[in-house]
Parts: sequence; structure tokens; C-alpha cells
Amino acid sequence: MSIKKLAISLTAITALGLTGCGQKTAETEGATVSAPKSEKKMAKVYLEQMADWVEAVESVTDQASAKKAAVKIAAVKANMDKLSEGAEGMNSFKGAQAFGKLGPEYQQLQARMATAMQRIAMTDPSLLTIMNNG
Repeated sequence: MSIKKLAISLTAITALGLTGCGQKTAETEGATVSAPKSEKKMAKVYLEQMADWVEAVESVTDQASAKKAAVKIAAVKANMDKLSEGAEGMNSFKGAQAFGKLGPEYQQLQARMATAMQRIAMTDPSLLTIMNNG
């Protein structure tokens, strides 16, 4: 997979859940991770956060589970914001290499996220709003 395709994939999957993020409140409040110093570790931690996010979305079946998932998604968003802050000083070439090596895992997560989001949108779209707003 080319770096360009990986970057597009990462952007797409992140955009699915970042709706409403970036407001100038405390973006990293509730973050439970700290940004690793190496690009390899950063990519691994980012992948773990993506997996947590996907698992939260996959668990949604009704309003109660959507509310529970919203809490988990908010925590993951805070962690990802914290990781993004930590990535600012990293070598972009080494970062691209590290993320590129994890490309297959990211693709699997992207497919799982798309499937879960599509399932929710087709069965009860109001659950998407609950997940996004908490």
C-alpha cells in the first residue's frame, strides 16, 4: 500500500469519529495515554486507540450501548489529541515508515469501522448522534 493511500485511509477513518472534535475546550482532558518519543511506538499506540474506537462503535446496538460507546469514543478522542500534540516534533519520514508498516492492521480497522458505521446508519441513524454527542 502506498503512503498516499495509507494517509487517505487514516484521514477517512479519523474523520468518521472526529465530528465535533477540535472545539477549544480541553481537548486532551481525560486523556489516558502520553505521547511516545519514538515514531514506531507512536504508530503502535495510535493503532491501539483506533482499535478501541472501532470496538466501541461495533458494540452499539441500542441507545444504552450508544451512550456507553460515546464515553469510550470521547476518551479515545482525547487520547488521539494528546498523541497528535506529541507527534508535532517527530520526523515525518520515520513516522510515515512506522505507520506504513502497520498498514494492513489499519486497513482491517478501517473496514471494521465502515461496516459498523454502515450497520448503525441503516438500522437506527439516531444512534450515530448519541455516539457523537454523548
